[in-house]
Amino acid sequence: MLILSVLIYLYYAPKSSIPAVNTVTPTVSASPSASVEFEAVYITTSGKKYHKPDCQYVKNKANIKEIQKSEAIRLEYEPCKICNP
Repeated sequence: MLILSVLIYLYYAPKSSIPAVNTVTPTVSASPSASVEFEAVYITTSGKKYHKPDCQYVKNKANIKEIQKSEAIRLEYEPCKICNP
Protein backbone atom coordinates (compact mmCIF):
# COMPACT_ATOMS: atom_id res chain seq x y z
CA MET A 1 0.00 0.00 0.00
CA LEU A 2 2.85 2.34 0.83
CA ILE A 3 4.45 1.74 -2.55
CA LEU A 4 1.19 2.55 -4.30
CA SER A 5 0.91 5.80 -2.31
CA VAL A 6 4.43 6.81 -3.28
CA LEU A 7 3.80 6.05 -6.93
CA ILE A 8 0.59 8.08 -6.92
CA TYR A 9 2.37 10.97 -5.22
CA LEU A 10 5.20 10.90 -7.76
CA TYR A 11 2.73 10.81 -10.64
CA TYR A 12 0.47 13.63 -9.48
CA ALA A 13 2.88 15.84 -7.51
CA PRO A 14 4.06 19.03 -9.18
CA LYS A 15 7.50 18.43 -10.65
CA SER A 16 8.99 21.31 -8.67
CA SER A 17 8.05 19.67 -5.35
CA ILE A 18 9.92 16.45 -6.09
CA PRO A 19 13.47 16.69 -4.84
CA ALA A 20 16.10 16.42 -7.53
CA VAL A 21 18.27 13.36 -7.56
CA ASN A 22 21.88 14.19 -6.89
CA THR A 23 23.67 13.13 -10.04
CA VAL A 24 27.40 12.68 -10.06
CA THR A 25 29.36 12.72 -13.27
CA PRO A 26 32.06 10.06 -13.25
CA THR A 27 35.57 11.35 -13.73
CA VAL A 28 38.47 9.64 -15.39
CA SER A 29 41.53 9.47 -13.24
CA ALA A 30 44.90 10.26 -14.74
CA SER A 31 46.70 8.29 -12.09
CA PRO A 32 49.57 5.98 -13.04
CA SER A 33 47.46 2.92 -12.25
CA ALA A 34 44.90 3.99 -14.84
CA SER A 35 47.52 4.13 -17.58
CA VAL A 36 48.72 0.63 -16.70
CA GLU A 37 45.39 -0.78 -17.83
CA PHE A 38 46.04 0.45 -21.38
CA GLU A 39 49.65 -0.72 -21.52
CA ALA A 40 50.57 -2.84 -24.53
CA VAL A 41 52.15 -6.20 -23.78
CA TYR A 42 53.19 -9.10 -25.96
CA ILE A 43 52.13 -12.73 -25.97
CA THR A 44 53.39 -15.73 -27.89
CA THR A 45 51.19 -18.16 -29.77
CA SER A 46 52.37 -21.06 -27.63
CA GLY A 47 52.78 -19.62 -24.12
CA LYS A 48 50.51 -18.36 -21.34
CA LYS A 49 52.67 -15.41 -20.18
CA TYR A 50 52.65 -11.76 -21.24
CA HIS A 51 55.84 -9.78 -21.72
CA LYS A 52 57.37 -6.32 -22.16
CA PRO A 53 58.53 -5.58 -25.73
CA ASP A 54 62.22 -5.87 -24.75
CA CYS A 55 61.84 -9.22 -22.97
CA GLN A 56 64.23 -11.95 -24.17
CA TYR A 57 61.29 -14.29 -24.77
CA VAL A 58 59.58 -12.04 -27.33
CA LYS A 59 62.32 -9.77 -28.68
CA ASN A 60 62.99 -10.48 -32.39
CA LYS A 61 60.49 -13.35 -32.43
CA ALA A 62 58.02 -13.95 -35.26
CA ASN A 63 55.19 -15.62 -33.34
CA ILE A 64 54.23 -12.73 -31.04
CA LYS A 65 51.09 -10.64 -30.80
CA GLU A 66 50.62 -7.21 -29.20
CA ILE A 67 47.56 -6.87 -26.95
CA GLN A 68 46.42 -4.65 -24.09
CA LYS A 69 47.56 -5.71 -20.62
CA SER A 70 43.96 -5.76 -19.39
CA GLU A 71 43.04 -8.11 -22.25
CA ALA A 72 45.97 -10.42 -21.43
CA ILE A 73 44.82 -10.59 -17.81
CA ARG A 74 41.23 -11.23 -18.91
CA LEU A 75 42.46 -14.10 -21.11
CA GLU A 76 44.22 -15.52 -18.01
CA TYR A 77 47.78 -14.87 -19.17
CA GLU A 78 50.27 -14.44 -16.33
CA PRO A 79 53.11 -11.88 -16.17
CA CYS A 80 56.56 -13.06 -17.21
CA LYS A 81 58.82 -13.57 -14.19
CA ILE A 82 61.85 -12.30 -16.13
CA CYS A 83 60.61 -8.92 -17.47
CA ASN A 84 57.83 -8.43 -14.89
CA PRO A 85 55.42 -6.28 -16.97
